[in-house]
Parts: sequence; structure tokens; C-alpha cells
Amino acid sequence: MVGGLPVRALAGDLTLHLPLTCPRCGQVAVHLWFREAGGLGASWAWCSACRATSHSPMDGTPSWWRNLDLPGVALTPLPDQLDRAAEQLDAHVNHLLGAARASSADS
Repeated sequence: MVGGLPVRALAGDLTLHLPLTCPRCGQVAVHLWFREAGGLGASWAWCSACRATSHSPMDGTPSWWRNLDLPGVALTPLPDQLDRAAEQLDAHVNHLLGAARASSADS
């Protein structure tokens, strides 16, 4: 389902642009989020439409990732609170991916 999305990001797939089409329900409503703390990380991928969800602890985050302060948002395995901020989160991820693409093109 949506669980392969963090793997694609970790593998360096800079072509992602959120939201994505959900492989389960077909809606353009899949979001991706990471959190890094002290070299450890976690990923969330979820569909706002059908609620398909993937959450995993990880060893680190993608090299292009930078945390965004999310006051008032509790990071739990279920992305309910993240979903309320999905538009802001997608904009942050898309900005980071765009910067990574530009940096990669300059190399």
C-alpha cells in the first residue's frame, strides 16, 4: 500500500511530489512525513481518503530531510494529527525535495 513510499524517499527518489495517488483507493491523498531525533528517525505515510497507513521506526532519515516544528501536533503511530496539517506538511516535503533536486542537478 502506502508503506513503500518512505523506502522510495530513502532510496533517493527525488521525483516524489505530494500528495500522491493512493494505490488502494485511487485518490490523490497520500502524504509522507519523517521525524529525526538524535540519529534515529521515524516515517509516516498515509492516505487522507481511505486511511491506509504505514508508520515505521528507522535508522535516520533521508539525507535531504529537515524537521519542521509542529507545535501542538503529537507524533503517534496513527497520523490523525499529522493529517490535520497535511497541506503544510506536503508543502514542506515538496520544498525539501525541490531543493534536493536542484542541488543534485548542480552536481
